[in-house]
Amino acid sequence: MRRSVAVASVLAVVACTLTACSASPGDCLPEPLEVSSATVAPGESVIVSSPAAACATGTDRTYALVLHSEVRTDTSTEPVVTDVAADGSFSTEIPVPSAFPGGPASVVVTGSAFDECTDEGSCAAYQAEVEVTS
Repeated sequence: MRRSVAVASVLAVVACTLTACSASPGDCLPEPLEVSSATVAPGESVIVSSPAAACATGTDRTYALVLHSEVRTDTSTEPVVTDVAADGSFSTEIPVPSAFPGGPASVVVTGSAFDECTDEGSCAAYQAEVEVTS
């Protein structure tokens, strides 16, 4: 009986490791971002989304998404706030202002578990790259 319990415990730990389970919802990292197009023109929009995570991300989460210009580092859009489903998925539209400079840009997400570092090192960024065409 003890051996069966020990084997079951080991299998449960291995299964959680393989499926990215975590001890608490805040420890679950979201899936990589997806963008509707790698290029977008000023005056248009890009849809940014993420599929369901491999583990429970918790409820009552919101993310703020901002498009930052890599050409003019002082240029970014107003934040777009979006609700995140309990499974970690979301999809939202980011409008690109008509005066936004052309060139490389990054959609940066805040409010995710990537922002919740507890160590003294630097946090990972939750972002996706796009090219703004002029």
